[in-house]
Amino acid sequence: MPRLTKSFIDNCTPQAKEQIIWDDQIPGFGLRVMPSGRKSFLLKYRVGGGRSAVIRKPSIGVYGSITPDEARSIAKKWMAKVVNGEDPSAAREASRADPTVSNLLDRFLAEYSLPRNAPSTYAKNRRLADTKIKPALGLMKLNSVTPAVISSFHHKLSKTPIEANRCLALLSTAFKLANLWGLRSGDNPVKGVAKFKEHARDRVLTKDELQRLGRALNDLEAQGANPYGLAAIRLAALTGWRIGEILSLQWETVDLEQLTVFISGKTGERMAPLSSAAASILSSLPRLGAHVFPGREQDKALTYAVVRRLWVQACRAADISGVRIHDLRHGAATLGAQLGASAHILRDLLGHRTLAMSSRYVARLVDPVREISEKVGDEISAHLRSNS
Repeated sequence: MPRLTKSFIDNCTPQAKEQIIWDDQIPGFGLRVMPSGRKSFLLKYRVGGGRSAVIRKPSIGVYGSITPDEARSIAKKWMAKVVNGEDPSAAREASRADPTVSNLLDRFLAEYSLPRNAPSTYAKNRRLADTKIKPALGLMKLNSVTPAVISSFHHKLSKTPIEANRCLALLSTAFKLANLWGLRSGDNPVKGVAKFKEHARDRVLTKDELQRLGRALNDLEAQGANPYGLAAIRLAALTGWRIGEILSLQWETVDLEQLTVFISGKTGERMAPLSSAAASILSSLPRLGAHVFPGREQDKALTYAVVRRLWVQACRAADISGVRIHDLRHGAATLGAQLGASAHILRDLLGHRTLAMSSRYVARLVDPVREISEKVGDEISAHLRSNS
């Protein structure tokens, strides 16, 4: 038997049938040469003892992607495990079968997020999974993910704390499901990883900015911009509804006579009132299918990407900066509070998940009251201190 060296392997000529050439130093270590010319290393060993012992011949690697010395080193390690009663081939196959973080995310998106979340939320989950989580953790086996791994991943996203926290929330739900689906055992590795502190980004357009935005939208309409995208922006400003809720509207859920709309969105389903101004926008739209805001293909809804492009163009033309489409929602909520709406009314009007979210806008009205309180206190205190 020859020693399997590079020069020997290079000189091996393929035959009409598969041939196996055994190494002269390591028992069971060999080279498989296929008629096609493909050459790979293997190790032959028995699992257990006696005549009933199972014979394994697992491949170690393809020659070219692995050197003879590297293959020989692996063969020695495997034989040491065989001596200890282990089966390295079975262990490797089991390891390959273990699901990865990428496998989990794909199942999370398909079986959990898609049927349960609003289209916009599903799109955000998919973007975070594909652009943030998979590149960093995708190849890791689920059982090898620890709190330290999650914490390190989260810390690397510290420059975008809100996005980092959204990734953390997504992973927490995904790993909870992994246990439920029997893909992983043990505690959720996200448990105990502290979120970054978030600062509310409630940017509200001023009256002057709203006027400039209105003119910009009119100019875009005159230039032939997508009328459904422009209408979606106007409706978002008037109602404070989420843009995803608006784009998912179907005509069968709109009642222009009763001035109501049945909305299915992030926080579930609700019946929302239509103001006359909002109803006017909807009644002006041509009905091209089931969707109130149809896309290029009429059987599909208009995409957020189209609306966002129009929003960017309008803000640029109106000289407005630092504003998202979602901030129109904050504007509607703030104005509602200023007009006397309670937190309960705002919650039902805007579809907030909790009363606390609506209370933020009502709480702002305390500021002018506090200002007057300070002035009254200063004035009376000045009189009380007066000696005249």
